Amino acid sequence: MIEGHVDSYGPTISGWALDPERRHLDVFVEIAFDGEHVATVRANLRTHRRDGKSCGFAFAVPAALRHGRRRALVTIQPAGTERPLGNSPRHVAFDDSRIPRILVLVPAGARYAHDNIRAHERPRLEMIETYTNTGDYTVYDSSLKLLRFSDVTVANMTTFTDKDVDLYNAEFDWCFLRGSNFINESMEWARLPELLKKLKIPAIPFAVGAQAETRRKLELPEKAKEVWRLFADHCATIGVRGAYSAEVLNDLGVRNVEIIGCPSLFRQNDPWLRIEAKPIEEVRKVAFNMRREVSKTYAADIGRYLAVQRDFILRLSERFDLTVTAHGEPPEKAFFFKEEALIAKHLPELVGSGWFDGPDGVMARLYREKMFFSNVVAEYDTFVRGMDLALGFRVHGNLPALANGVPAIFVEYDQRSSELAETFSIPRLTIDQIAQGRLEDLYRPDLWDGFNAQYQDHYRRMRRFLARNGMAHRLADI
Repeated sequence: MIEGHVDSYGPTISGWALDPERRHLDVFVEIAFDGEHVATVRANLRTHRRDGKSCGFAFAVPAALRHGRRRALVTIQPAGTERPLGNSPRHVAFDDSRIPRILVLVPAGARYAHDNIRAHERPRLEMIETYTNTGDYTVYDSSLKLLRFSDVTVANMTTFTDKDVDLYNAEFDWCFLRGSNFINESMEWARLPELLKKLKIPAIPFAVGAQAETRRKLELPEKAKEVWRLFADHCATIGVRGAYSAEVLNDLGVRNVEIIGCPSLFRQNDPWLRIEAKPIEEVRKVAFNMRREVSKTYAADIGRYLAVQRDFILRLSERFDLTVTAHGEPPEKAFFFKEEALIAKHLPELVGSGWFDGPDGVMARLYREKMFFSNVVAEYDTFVRGMDLALGFRVHGNLPALANGVPAIFVEYDQRSSELAETFSIPRLTIDQIAQGRLEDLYRPDLWDGFNAQYQDHYRRMRRFLARNGMAHRLADI
């Protein structure tokens, strides 16, 4: 059976095709627009090689074919067969002046002012008592900041009908999966496999990652494996946050994967971003992004993780003007919003667990006087710009800080934080380091030299990923 994949659509359609049983022969692929044959091309270009065989193809779409077309259903299949190549057929837009309409899978929060995200409106007490992860809002907000679109609509992957699918295929240009820890052993995908099989527009995972407490082999459910293989057939490349995520997908036979990190680092769209860190003697205002909510898939030893974190916060508060940032846990929100009835409800838990050393201890004082929380992504940008340093356990406490030019340090405690720190050369401290050392002894202004040296390469890589997948974007060509 002939193998192959379409890598890109647009002014040039390209990809690869190979007959593994007859490698000495070139494969010819047929290209059709709206069911009408327009070209046959040979797959023998060196742009792709499989086991030493050149098998790439490219077709520059003539102006006559593009002229007057808003979009076309493009089908690409090996000559003499009726089985399209991977990532085919697809609806392709040819009107370059038209700003795309796009779909999103698994968004987070409510969109306002075109590309801004905040939490959905709900009664104040309900909002406080409901756990939310502000990191999900941030990565969605950051994704929209990078993309160019006229409208974004949530794709229904649970109760969709054939009429919904027809609308998606007719009116939208592409669909993306919002970045998150979606490659995991417990994710429920509803009817997504069925939806992907019916979609004839690109469906692109955008900065997704594998979640585990350590770098181990994941045992994904069969439905999850099907989802990732279907995504691989619906895009040029799947964008993942790091090498571990790429390895997990590679174990499933998914090869068209690119390491792009996370859009939250680029949310200010600054191609010349540099981190200029102060000497430790001049570091005064520090933001510690706390994570008290944790499970076995994040920390192997939860008790030690919490104890070390608590002790480090207390030591930082002795030396710096420290603000603790909360990112969605109800007890922390109760203190931030000064809801005394809810504080009374949560206080016994905080004291009983040893997190507080009493209702009037140092940690309790920090909670009452030196805590930041917001359900509006843009408000964290404003807050963190006033800091000399951000550090802690929250990926989306640290990445937005860096995006705003503020030095940030990851505390490394799970595979996700390790992977992103490694991808972007972000300084990181281990649990053992923060347990045994002082920040003054661990911090140096040159810790960000590697980040600065590589940042523009990461920016270009993100831009190439978006362009390769036909995702209209706002990133500069540098």
